[in-house]
Amino acid sequence: MKVSSDVYFYTLGARLNEATGAGGPLQSWARQFGFGHTTGIDLPGEVGGTVPSPKWRANRSVEEKACSARKGSPCGLSDGRPWSVGDNVNFSVGQGDFLATPLQLAVAYSALANGGTVLNPHVAMDVRDGEGRVLQAIRTSNGRKISISPTARNVILEGLRQAAMDPGGTSADVFGGFGRTVHGKTGTAERNGQADQSWYVCYIPDPKRPIVIAVTVERGGFGAAAAAPAARLIASDWFGVKKQLVTGASQTR
Repeated sequence: MKVSSDVYFYTLGARLNEATGAGGPLQSWARQFGFGHTTGIDLPGEVGGTVPSPKWRANRSVEEKACSARKGSPCGLSDGRPWSVGDNVNFSVGQGDFLATPLQLAVAYSALANGGTVLNPHVAMDVRDGEGRVLQAIRTSNGRKISISPTARNVILEGLRQAAMDPGGTSADVFGGFGRTVHGKTGTAERNGQADQSWYVCYIPDPKRPIVIAVTVERGGFGAAAAAPAARLIASDWFGVKKQLVTGASQTR
């Protein structure tokens, strides 16, 4: 995780692949952490993203056949091929058919940070009239708990810390001198016909004001080049640290 070793995760994805059903451990854990469905935030238009699996691919093929029959030409929903181990390999590094939102990643990181509670994010406390009277209180749930062992959680957090803080980490040149412990990971989304999209998500602990930051920059390149520097600026403002634009040189995805 520190050096973003694609080969390691490719191998893991291949070993965890299942040829039938709804998918294997990768799919199960992704859904538990909130991917593949909406977070329930009190804003309109939220989408759930995609956790690819053998069942999902088979359903897309059926939808493509029905759509192309109605339209009289391909709809582009599926290329018709069955699930393969390569799909799980792609999924293991967040590529292929996997789709996620910045909010979903923030929710997943917060679950790691707080010990396994998948929170329901919200932006509103209540609705008031022109006189300031509360017309409607916005109620949110306390989230749901997932069962992740302390050992596994600590290993993941340590890997994220090394990636952000230790020499050779993918964003260490951005956060190494920040002055606070950062648990963060770079990401690069590949989009057909466009330059790479830069991603960075991090958790910064603090006794009073811990924070999770998720940043994505369209056509921003590698994660350390655009998204991680933006995350550092946000964190600097949050903690009252002198702002400094520090661009990373890591070209790992």
